[in-house]
Amino acid sequence: AVSDRLATLHVLGIVLDDAGRVTATSAQPGVRLEGARDPEGIAYAPESATVYVSDEDGPAIREYAPDTGRLLREIPLPAVFAGARHNLGLESLSRDPASGVSWTANEEALSTDGSRADERSGTLVRLQRFDRDWKPDGQWPWRTEPLRPGEGRKTGVSDLVALPDGGLLVLEDRKST
Repeated sequence: AVSDRLATLHVLGIVLDDAGRVTATSAQPGVRLEGARDPEGIAYAPESATVYVSDEDGPAIREYAPDTGRLLREIPLPAVFAGARHNLGLESLSRDPASGVSWTANEEALSTDGSRADERSGTLVRLQRFDRDWKPDGQWPWRTEPLRPGEGRKTGVSDLVALPDGGLLVLEDRKST
C-alpha cells in the first residue's frame, strides 16, 4: 500500500480463513518513495519483484524497489496527461500479472477534455492501457457519473482493477468534501 500523505510504501499482511474472512492484519513501517509527491495507485510486478506507483503530482508512473523505496525508472506518459488538473491526475494503477498489461486513469477531466463533474454531468477521463513493456497501446474515454445533489465537489475515478479476462473494472468515488 502507499500513503499519499507521507509518500511511503507499506507492506501489508492479511490473513484469511477458509471462508475468505479477514482474521488478522499487519502493516510494516513504511519506506520513503524517492521522488514521490502524491502517490495514489500501486501495482506489483512479480517478474521483477518491483512495484509501480502512480503519482497525481506530475503526473507520473514510477517503478520502485519495494524494500528501499529507491526509484528505478519513470514510465513515459502520453503528452496529453501534462494537462492534468492539480490533485486530479493519475489516481489509479492496476496490472494484470499474467499478461503484464497495465492501466491507469486520471481522476477527473484533463484541462483539454472539458469541465469537472457537477450535478448535471459527469467528467470525461482517459483510461490508458500499457503493454507488458510499458508502451502506451490504447486509450479510451470514460464518462463518470454526475455528482449527487448537495454532496460537494469530489468525484471521479478512484481505482482500477485489471481482470484476468482482459477486462477492466472502473471504480468511481462520489463523496462529500
